[in-house]
Amino acid sequence: MRLLHTGDLHIGKNLSEFSLLEDQRFCLEQIVSAAKEYKVDGVIIAGDLYDRSVPPAEAVSLVDEFVTSLIDSGIAIYCISGNHDSPERIGFANAILEKKGFYIDSQLGQSLKKIEYDDNYGRINIYMLPFLREPLMRDYCKRTFDTEIANYEEGIKCILSHENIDKSERNILITHYFVTDSGKIVDFDGVMQQIEEKDLGGLGNVDASVFKDFDYVALGHIHGFMRIGKQNVYYSGSPVKYSLREYKQEKSFLIVDINEKVADMTTHHLEGKVGEDINADKKGMTITRFKFKALHDLRRIEGKLEDLISDEVVNAANPNDYIDAVLLDEGDLYDPIGKLRTVYPNVMHISYKRDEKVNSELANLEEGLEEGTPLDVFKSFFKYVTDEDADETYVKIAEEIIDETDIS
Repeated sequence: MRLLHTGDLHIGKNLSEFSLLEDQRFCLEQIVSAAKEYKVDGVIIAGDLYDRSVPPAEAVSLVDEFVTSLIDSGIAIYCISGNHDSPERIGFANAILEKKGFYIDSQLGQSLKKIEYDDNYGRINIYMLPFLREPLMRDYCKRTFDTEIANYEEGIKCILSHENIDKSERNILITHYFVTDSGKIVDFDGVMQQIEEKDLGGLGNVDASVFKDFDYVALGHIHGFMRIGKQNVYYSGSPVKYSLREYKQEKSFLIVDINEKVADMTTHHLEGKVGEDINADKKGMTITRFKFKALHDLRRIEGKLEDLISDEVVNAANPNDYIDAVLLDEGDLYDPIGKLRTVYPNVMHISYKRDEKVNSELANLEEGLEEGTPLDVFKSFFKYVTDEDADETYVKIAEEIIDETDIS
């Protein structure tokens, strides 16, 4: 069986007041094209179909075009709700849509939705576990299984423990949580990283070990491509860069070939290029990563304003990309964003390197606040801002203010 894994589409999202709808359309067209070219059996959407619970009309229209293109090509769709979706809205008419091969799961019943298939190697089971916020998960586990749970991980353990999973068959799970390997994640290059929950919508950590009974876990929620732990637990990543912090990420989707089941379902990794064959005739599982082309890339440029608007720098890449500009100028500038937009029409954000330095130093200053006197703090602050020591005049003024306010 061959599946295409994507997620975190966030259709309808704006970034810095720029609509990303056409960028999203460009990427969805690539998914449809690849799904047809490589004759996938189904497309997995691992949550966050929309960016908000009440998506704009044009976002719904785009999803309709995308889904219709796949269904008309005989390609099934497996979609769960994520933390940005409205379960009630995206779950509307799901019984009717299933007859067309569009499987949506947004609200848990007495057990997980399971779709069963047979191929040359036997049975494949696709399980769907939509996102539930923690209070709803606690209520669900108590009401359904009479079990008290304290967090997301305990809730998922409880839910999966009540599923009759046949380990002799091939089992796939689609879900949408912050999943780590003992609190860490591993990016595509094998580098261990620590991700803070505050950067991921405050969702509690779920350890990958809770998915041990599954041969492949298709995750959504983290926007970069990652493998979690040593199991076949993967984030495909989002198709578009949805945050200025994502400017370094290479966006991708995965094509997963699930072949004959072996003891450890050894995974073979390939880098795919659209138009080239996938050599996936192997036992176990083959995962091929395809990188999206961007309609507008999101880039960070850094330098003095005069240099950034020079022909040499502007023509080095596509000036119509989305731009996050970091200025190295020390003095005040008149209308810097206006000047940048004369050559980069899609400037999203500008900042000054000097401000980053001051903010960092102020943070350090705050930490040491209790150890120094108010006058020490003033002198340090003056030094951080001006790169000079405060002279006697400034020190005297500071001493007078401190005395008057009685903060010594």
